[in-house]
Amino acid sequence: MVVEFFAFGVQVYAGHRGEAGATIRLGLSVSWAIASAAAVGSSHLRGNTPCQDAYLVDTLPMILGEPALMAFVADGAGSASMAEQAAQAAVGTAAEHCRQHANMIGASFDAAFISQLVRSGRAAMVSLADNAGLPVREFACTLLGVLAFRDQTLAFQIGDGGIVLDHGDGLALAITPMSGEYVNMTHFLIDDDAETRVAVQTSARVERMALFSDGLQRLALSLQDLTPHAPFFAPFFQTLGKVPSPTREQLDQALEQFLSSDKVNARTDDDKTLILACRVA
Repeated sequence: MVVEFFAFGVQVYAGHRGEAGATIRLGLSVSWAIASAAAVGSSHLRGNTPCQDAYLVDTLPMILGEPALMAFVADGAGSASMAEQAAQAAVGTAAEHCRQHANMIGASFDAAFISQLVRSGRAAMVSLADNAGLPVREFACTLLGVLAFRDQTLAFQIGDGGIVLDHGDGLALAITPMSGEYVNMTHFLIDDDAETRVAVQTSARVERMALFSDGLQRLALSLQDLTPHAPFFAPFFQTLGKVPSPTREQLDQALEQFLSSDKVNARTDDDKTLILACRVA
């Protein structure tokens, strides 16, 4: 079967994909349909620079009766020489911190837990910098994530990019993307005050969600009021919710093609990462 979707004036057909690549494959994870992809920005291609975004989607063990979904996106700073490695380490460290915490008896996932996660992530960046003999600023990256439980959702963000959630009453931006003191500046996981600066939102059960790096902010959000641009998201969620399970893993290829398309690159020259997830029966 061939998957088709049409978004942002881009029509994409994707056939079956073979063995999974380095990125997380999309598929049905118990009660979630998930699509995720990243694409290198056109400016990075011109400069022969690799994609400096990283993402991770996985489930946590049975918590309150069902597995919880965790999703993370990190974006290495363009000024950081180890941006790619930093982003990969950030999402990996965040996921491992969640796994270890989930195994603790009586573990609670709240703002205090997120502070610990950020502290752990910053410590990982410092360790990488020490081992490489480099200043920690060379490992600067943003980090955002969502933990979706049966009846509760925990979102957090340090830096730019976006998290869009739908609790059954429409799409809404969970946290305002962070900007720094100057234009095109933001905050990073390595910052001394990252643990206190991180923004955290606790909300009710989420039905649909999207996480994206700042390369998609101009497409995914209305810049006037920072609200989700519904026409951007609608085709993805409509397709994700109706594609039969055996063909869902084809959507990662289609999503990557969309992110790499000329029309998208005409609006942004940065790396682009998009994670989409919706609950299914």
